[in-house]
Amino acid sequence: NFGLSSLDATQVTQRYWPDAVLLPTVSNTPRTNPAAIDDYFQHFLAKRPRGHIDSRTVQSGCNLAVDMGTYTFSLMDDKGTTSEVAARYTFVYQYRAGAWKILHHHSSAMPERAMSAAADEKPEPADAHAAARAAPPEPVRPLSRKERWAMRKDVIKPQAPMPTNHKPASTPATEAKPAKAAQVPAKTRSPAAAEPAKAAPDAKAPASDKPPAAALATEKTPTDAKMPAEVRTAMFANLTASPAPAKFYPPEAMRRKERGNVNLKVCADSEGAVSEFMEVVKSSGSKLLDDAAMSWARQVTWVPATFNRQRVEGCAKVDVWFEPPPDLANART
Repeated sequence: NFGLSSLDATQVTQRYWPDAVLLPTVSNTPRTNPAAIDDYFQHFLAKRPRGHIDSRTVQSGCNLAVDMGTYTFSLMDDKGTTSEVAARYTFVYQYRAGAWKILHHHSSAMPERAMSAAADEKPEPADAHAAARAAPPEPVRPLSRKERWAMRKDVIKPQAPMPTNHKPASTPATEAKPAKAAQVPAKTRSPAAAEPAKAAPDAKAPASDKPPAAALATEKTPTDAKMPAEVRTAMFANLTASPAPAKFYPPEAMRRKERGNVNLKVCADSEGAVSEFMEVVKSSGSKLLDDAAMSWARQVTWVPATFNRQRVEGCAKVDVWFEPPPDLANART
């Protein structure tokens, strides 16, 4: 994200080894050299991407690490219209000459349509489901925020998405419209939902019995279905409106030819004002560089985190890399 937010394809490409292979999300062409990788990011950065890791598994070995999981990219076009693309990814990192860089990167869009998409569609007859299974799969499309929320919660939603404050169907809203369950296809209803008249008012299920997710879906009322899912965005640095870290490079560190990466945790309020407290998650090994990274972070223009489109306090982790330019690094002082 730090490289992507720079909107500079060169900064992103430098995170890949010269012999790296990139199999990108939105291109059919494998990228097998720095020029091809740079060309891909020239076009991808025009969409102002910002990624979020949804799930991951990391395995490591001798000078190799593999990071596998799912992520979602938020994109924005020149008109300010935003969209999101959920995808699967695999990163293979290799350690060479004192640095970790990407040796292989494979990214592909999610192949399956989220179950919660059916919430906006009218129920179909049972025989129509059999015909749909026999039909060829639909083209892959970007997932909506509502669909991604459903996938992250790992809840099966054959009808409307279930809000986090869902209650069993014992409220007046559900009792007023008992015929709603009859519209649910037979294959998604439990026996109890199919015959509501036979259920005893005070009947209690055994303690070990748990109603299936499909049965819970039949209990959702129209009022529940309209409740919006929580939408969050993370705080991030607007590097195009911020000074470069090189301007904060300490002269003493330059004289010593010190170089390194500082990983910082920075927090800011809803207006983007940075908190005085900053945490050095991983030091560069030089106090001069660590202090310079914090000085830089205080001058950065931070875009606040949001919750349901309202600005809120938030935190972010950033990598600040310091390296003396070749002409200055070799100059005598």
